[in-house]
Amino acid sequence: MDIVVVLFFGWPAIAIFLIIAAVGVLLRNSVFLIVALILSLPNCYYLLGANNWFQLMSIAIPAMLGFSAIAVKQKWFVISVAVLLPIYLFYGYFFYLVMSQ
Repeated sequence: MDIVVVLFFGWPAIAIFLIIAAVGVLLRNSVFLIVALILSLPNCYYLLGANNWFQLMSIAIPAMLGFSAIAVKQKWFVISVAVLLPIYLFYGYFFYLVMSQ
């Protein structure tokens, strides 16, 4: 049972949805971004329990993934990359915080 929790809420899930989101933008396919949005939901639900600005990011991450999917569908590729960039910066910062403890 613990492996299921780790796969849906842990770092493997974060890495998988970030890779799928990058592939979706690189291949210009919004289906990959929708899959990344669905895979990000358990982790964002977990982040809702934080008492700081992480709550805002837990709502913003699925919204940004959805907007990026719409941007790819409308052929606004630069905007879709710009919308995904804060997600990668947030998880890079989050990874730094976890590893520096």
